[in-house]
Amino acid sequence: MEAPVDVADAKSRDDVGGVGQSPTQCYSEAYEAHYGRRELLSALLGYREIVTFHPRALEARWARAQMRNIAQLVVPAEELLEAQVELAFDHLERDRAGASGAGQE
Repeated sequence: MEAPVDVADAKSRDDVGGVGQSPTQCYSEAYEAHYGRRELLSALLGYREIVTFHPRALEARWARAQMRNIAQLVVPAEELLEAQVELAFDHLERDRAGASGAGQE
C-alpha cells in the first residue's frame, strides 16, 4: 500500500487538465491517467477538476461516474456505506433543524 500523498503536491507533479482547457481535453487527460497509466490519484484530480470548472458539460457527467468507479475500487464497501449513511444522517438532521426553525421569526 502506498504512503498518503499530499493532493496539492500530486497536482503540481502531474498536472492533469487545466482551467484553460476544454472539458474534452481535461477528460481525455484524466481518462489516460486512469486507464492508460493507472495513476488513480491523478485521474481523480483530473475528474474533480472537470466537475469543478465545467459542471454542466457532458464530460462532467462522465467524470462523476469515473470518480464513483475509482472510489468503489479503492475504498472498502463497508467504509463507503458507513460514509454514505453518515452523510444521510447529516442531511436529514439539517433538514429537520431547518423545518423546525421555519416560521420562528
